[in-house]
Amino acid sequence: MTMRRILLTVGGLLLLSGGSLAAQEMKVTCKDGTLSKGGQGACSSHGGIATKSTVKSEAKTATSAAKADAKAMKSAAKADAKAMKSEAKTDAKMAKADAKSAAKDMKADAKAEEKEAKGATAVCKDNTYSHAKNRQGMCSGHGGVAKMMGK
Repeated sequence: MTMRRILLTVGGLLLLSGGSLAAQEMKVTCKDGTLSKGGQGACSSHGGIATKSTVKSEAKTATSAAKADAKAMKSAAKADAKAMKSEAKTDAKMAKADAKSAAKDMKADAKAEEKEAKGATAVCKDNTYSHAKNRQGMCSGHGGVAKMMGK
């Protein structure tokens, strides 16, 4: 009988200690989102043990914040693309206007050159025309005479 009593006492103690060991082995979520082993002092340096509703609300808040950030980034990217498109249009218009102006200037230069060539007596070394009547001083300041024009 004493042997039975000892066995029952030891078995009961093992059973009770097994329950508390299982409680220590389970994981709990702390208020700052970290996981800790259960038991006394669990999450003591993490703000305490979070309840299921706290964990769910924090997850919901994090999800909504992530969605808001994604939406803001998408709208910012859209605005940047729109600004770049507008800038490209403006640059294209400016390039077109510059090309048109350059063509107009070239035509004006050609017409002026034709007028200068009319009645010229010599072509200077810098490709300008001289209308001087005498050879003396002809193309002075232009590098000299390159070619005399015949009348």
